[in-house]
Amino acid sequence: MNHSAPGSVKLDEKLRLADKLVKQGKAREAELVLRKLARRAGSSHILFCKLGAICWLQNRLDDAIDNFKMALAIKPEVPDAHWYLGSIYQQQGELGLAIECFQEALRFGPSNPARHFEYGNLQKAMGRTGQAISAYNRAIELKPNYAEAYNNLGNILAQQSLFEDAISAYKKACEINRELPGLLTNLGSSLHRIGEYDQAIEAYLAAIKRDRSACEPYYCLGNTLRQKGNLVEAISAYESAIDANHNYADAHNNLANTCEAMGDFSKASHHYLLALESNPGHIMAMRNLAGIAKGNSLISIKSYISTATRRNRTLLNDLDFVETIASLGTSFSALMLATTSYLPIPDSDIRSNSRERPFRRESKQDDEM
Repeated sequence: MNHSAPGSVKLDEKLRLADKLVKQGKAREAELVLRKLARRAGSSHILFCKLGAICWLQNRLDDAIDNFKMALAIKPEVPDAHWYLGSIYQQQGELGLAIECFQEALRFGPSNPARHFEYGNLQKAMGRTGQAISAYNRAIELKPNYAEAYNNLGNILAQQSLFEDAISAYKKACEINRELPGLLTNLGSSLHRIGEYDQAIEAYLAAIKRDRSACEPYYCLGNTLRQKGNLVEAISAYESAIDANHNYADAHNNLANTCEAMGDFSKASHHYLLALESNPGHIMAMRNLAGIAKGNSLISIKSYISTATRRNRTLLNDLDFVETIASLGTSFSALMLATTSYLPIPDSDIRSNSRERPFRRESKQDDEM
């Protein structure tokens, strides 16, 4: 926190002692030092801010809120107190109050790029696209080499299907910090969406070279290779994604779908089942598996579908899936419907085809700020 100098050397010494104790993991001892100092030195917004921070560190959120509010009652223009108070409200899910506090913090301290960045992240999480873009742009104005802000700006532009603009933002981030986690995969996903498949593949391969343990670049590489018709190479990419994360349901689904396109129904069935083991609510995997059962009379798959739908409340809300199930036979579908009872779910909860789902990884605030 940036504060004016305390009024005495003794106060300075006690504040430094409290800071030292906090760094040593002795938050409770630091709090006792500050409370004792508060009784002797009287009210001070500096003391209350530090007490609020220490209470927050101990997850005593109500006490932290009280101390930050007391600091602001003494000196309302302290940006740190507004910001930390807003952060606690955000942690509690009180996003409206968090926004108000962040706005006050930025009003009194408008030159902190990290806070504009975090404010943009919150606005984006609340679906306020315009405000998020403005916040990211302000962060970039204050810190032109802010790779994380460019990355997240690219993500929000891509979500609006402004892929050319998103690519420009990602490329700017690459110029600053090509090692930023997820950045190259984000770039590749937007390049894929505008049909620049070779450039997308180049970005994915660069991401894989950077971190061979990451599953997302392999997954997205598989999508682009399949789009180009390179099915064998796509299968290899999906398998690498699964090696990196065996529970990657979308990769299992897309691998299965590609195997099915090549006529390998046994391998396709196996990976659809693995997708459903990883995510029982994966509508596409269940729908595709049902399609294979329909075409090949696989009784074991029919049995699995029956068991899975009894456990999963969402499956029978997917019309295409229900129609496919019905086509498997009157006695089978009647038995399933008789043994299940499902409530309707909002349309937003029904998965779309995940096979072309673009990957966008958000950046967090960097450690230096």
